[in-house]
This record gives sequence, structure tokens and C-alpha cells, in this order.
Amino acid sequence: MTTSSNPIPDGTRVNMGACELTFGRHIVPLRASSAVHDDLTTLRQRLAEDGYLYLRGFHPRASVLAARDEILALLDEAGCLEPGHPREHAAIGRDPRRRHVSSDLAGQDPFIYDVQNKSRTVLFKLPLLAGRVQAYTRLVGAVDFVRFFGDLLGGAAEARLQNSIPRAVPTGEFTGAHYDVVYFGPHNDHIYTGWMPLADIPLELGPLAVLLGSHRFEQVRATYGRMHTVRDRIEGWFSTDALEMVNTFGGQWASANFEAGDVVLFGMYFMHGSLNNMTDRYRLSSDCRYQRVADRKVEPPVAGPVAEGPETSMRDARQAWGV
Repeated sequence: MTTSSNPIPDGTRVNMGACELTFGRHIVPLRASSAVHDDLTTLRQRLAEDGYLYLRGFHPRASVLAARDEILALLDEAGCLEPGHPREHAAIGRDPRRRHVSSDLAGQDPFIYDVQNKSRTVLFKLPLLAGRVQAYTRLVGAVDFVRFFGDLLGGAAEARLQNSIPRAVPTGEFTGAHYDVVYFGPHNDHIYTGWMPLADIPLELGPLAVLLGSHRFEQVRATYGRMHTVRDRIEGWFSTDALEMVNTFGGQWASANFEAGDVVLFGMYFMHGSLNNMTDRYRLSSDCRYQRVADRKVEPPVAGPVAEGPETSMRDARQAWGV
């Protein structure tokens, strides 16, 4: 595990949606826990207090780049990359007519837009790409990380590969503030997310951003945190206004200049999103989920057609909840 860092000076400005955030004021660097990665007691305390663990260089860089190459090959097949550029540059194709990416979440197309969140981010349906993402599957299901996670939580663990999602975020896109639990349902509050960059992701590429202290937003947890986007036909993002989150609920955002091999681990009730991608390249990252084997549950069926989208806006829901 490496402990390299790329410090972010106070005064550095970044964008999250329509908001400009300034480091040292609205946003701060993530606290890395790489130096204490063998001290499980300290790591458990940090996870409970901070709501996350930032592990620099956990995975071998070569393993991450091999997984990235598989995802880039799929993007190329989907017509998303600009012809004439080396594939590893992840240059976004300028002609949308070349893309064969579906907006039908319930369909059989392996390449889909994140229409549930009204985004042009490209997602990949891994069950439809069996055998073509072997390096990626080995990365997110790495024995070393699953063992580390199990030791951290105190029991045998497993990766929920069926809930592993690589994503390609284009220019100008970002992810709004949300809890992951609303996509899994409150019965799955035992799951943890492992976010990892599939390459170096500096601030201008739009990396993960987390809202410090958000795992203690009790009223938000008791309302928004009890929702399921499909069951309740509701939008997933709690807010697209990063400054509103800070001004209303307190805390600061946190992010980093990420490097291939880094992992950020957090629970279902931890508000996070991403900065804007300000480049002409895709930001490639992965969300995988992990749980203790003892916490494995039978998934209850969720009624309702996924493809029809939400009926209730988050604005209306928040007004009704008083948050």
C-alpha cells in the first residue's frame, strides 16, 4: 500500500453542479488512512467518527489499469470514444450519433445511460458482459480487499459483484448528493460501498466528493434514508446544490486528487456525490459493494417497472419531510 499524496492548497476552486466550492472553506482534502492500514482499532474508530476510510494505493496500479483497459474497450465498442485518439486517453466522442447506448434500464443493452439520475453518464450491465470484464471482476472482488473488509468489520466478508458498477462520466456531468441506501432499500443498510478510480482522477476530472458528518444527519436518515427509488418511485439524489447541503446541514465537502489503486470505503448512510468533469475525457470509476457473510439477506422483490422512472420529485418529497 502506497502513501503518496498530491496536496491541495487552500483557495483551490472546484465545481459541483452549479456551485463553486473553495478548498479551506466549503471543501477540504480527504483524510488518508494508509499510514494506519494495519491498525484495525484505529480504522474502526475513524470509520465510525468520519464515516469513511480513504485508503491510498490499496490495489496494485497494474491491476487497476488492466481493469480500465477492459472498460475502455467496451466504451469504444459502444461508439463513445473519439476516433483517431489512443484508446487509453478516453477521449469523449464528439458525434453522439455514433453511440449505441440505451436509455432503457430494463432492457438487454449492456451499455446504458444513467437515466434514473437524468445523467449522460454511461453505465455497464456486467451480467450481460460475462467473460469480457475478467480483470475488472478480479479487481473489485480482490481477495486482499475482501479479507481486509472482513477483518475490519469482524467476520467473513464477500463482494456483491452483482452490485458492482463501472461508470464513465462525460464532460460537465457530476453526481448529486445522495445516500446509497435509497438504491438498495433500508433492509440493506449493512452494505458498504467501495469507490475506486480506474485511473488517476485529479480534481478536474470530477472525482468523488463526500459530505463530512452526513452519517449523523438523523432527520435525513429517518426520512430520505427510508426510501427506495424503485419501490417509492422517487428521485435518488437528495440535492444537486452542494452549498445548500453545507448551509442547511453543516459540515464540509471533502475530495482528493485520486490515483489508480486508491479506495474510499463508506456505509449506506453517508452523503456523497462528485465534482464536475471539466475535461474532454471520460472519468472512469467503479462502485462495488461489500458485506459480511453473516449479514447476507434474501432480497425482497421490488414491484414496479424500473424503466418508467420516478413519480415523486425530491423537491416535493423534501418539502413533505421538512428537510
